[in-house]
Amino acid sequence: MVYLPTANGDVFLGDSVVVYDVPEINGHQACKTKILHKGYENAMSALSWVFETFQRPEKVAVLG
Repeated sequence: MVYLPTANGDVFLGDSVVVYDVPEINGHQACKTKILHKGYENAMSALSWVFETFQRPEKVAVLG
């Protein structure tokens, strides 16, 4: 089994860089943060690895 988590919510469809405004909270200053939504690249890389490593898998399931 290969498990590929998604942490930023793009569900393996993301392909962008977004700058978000982060509000002041709990004494931390407001700021901007850059998030790389690269779920598509990550998923394709993982699938490439699967097919290189397991020449003829009987089953491949992509769940989300």
